[in-house]
Amino acid sequence: MEGVFRYVKQQEINIVFSEKVGNAIDLPALRKKMGLIEISEDVAVLLISKNSLPNEIADFGEFKNFILGFSESYESPIIILQGYPKCLDGKDPKIVLAIRGTFMKLFLDEGFGVLPTRSLLDTALCLRSIAKRVQIIDKPPSLARIKPKFSGLIDAQRFFLEGLMLSGPKTAVNLSENFESVWDVISGIKESEIIFTKTGNPKGVVGPIEEVEGSSIEFVRQNRIMLFENLK
Repeated sequence: MEGVFRYVKQQEINIVFSEKVGNAIDLPALRKKMGLIEISEDVAVLLISKNSLPNEIADFGEFKNFILGFSESYESPIIILQGYPKCLDGKDPKIVLAIRGTFMKLFLDEGFGVLPTRSLLDTALCLRSIAKRVQIIDKPPSLARIKPKFSGLIDAQRFFLEGLMLSGPKTAVNLSENFESVWDVISGIKESEIIFTKTGNPKGVVGPIEEVEGSSIEFVRQNRIMLFENLK
């Protein structure tokens, strides 16, 4: 675990190695095999590597109790499984099933954060990300398209059209082949109407956009909202 802490110390965030695992449980021998890191009073991360996992089914109860004790000690507990799935290599199949079942139950039934990592560096990056979100600013990572170098105007126009709701490279090409300009595409979306059946269900689209492959009821509906609703 020393490599994790050396890396994290360079990131200007506070990581505390803790001995606390819950008032009702005291398993010092097992605790030493794991790294319990407090990010804040409510958020803690338990680092689990191959050496932390039980090898015999007889030891599984103690391991499971330890995990449950940790989960009850913090409002937002997180487990990092370092080296997963290789950390399970060579272990008894019964142990592997029991370990996977425990983590799946915690994840699906309890909303417990279980993060698999491939290496020590991955683990450090996860810790840094969690700590920055908790200690500095709770801002989700942004997912942005990288602006490429355009060889011509048509490439720039198609890139713009890719940014429409429910669009992509293929739809952008289809739109550019059916309209003379980007403005015509926007006008076509505005002028197209969604038609309904007698029972009130959406039936299709009529208007300039209806013949374009890749367009749909949702394409028109979502882009009309995005383009023409007032900014709030």
